[in-house]
Amino acid sequence: MNSTRIEQAYDINQMIKEGKDTELTYATSSIIAGNENISFTYRNIYDEFIPVLKDKSIETELDEDNLIKFKYNPHLLAYVLYGTTDLWFLLLRINNMTRVTQFDKKKIKIIHPDDMKLINDIFIIREERTKKFQCFEKECE
Repeated sequence: MNSTRIEQAYDINQMIKEGKDTELTYATSSIIAGNENISFTYRNIYDEFIPVLKDKSIETELDEDNLIKFKYNPHLLAYVLYGTTDLWFLLLRINNMTRVTQFDKKKIKIIHPDDMKLINDIFIIREERTKKFQCFEKECE
């Protein structure tokens, strides 16, 4: 893959070309609580790292074709950039949006695909915390 430095990659088409596949999902980044009858998302590990992700994000401008293509569809943009639709919620959060109907701006912030290591590092923190949380629930030694 031809690597592009973040400073040089301001065009959405260029960033899409630089995208990488990932196995991360909203479900796998969430801490699940409950019992055998019901389970719920206790919280998503990325929530506390949104300020860091915002700092690492870069602003890009969608051309007219991509504006139409990705309007109200952060799932599709997440898939194209990161290889999974499950990181769509990060696109909303780093753009201070709460609903997909707000995802209609020409200028948006994204996490450059080259920064997926940061996403992975946060995911690893989630794994460690989940183990501790599960141990706490079961009163492990």
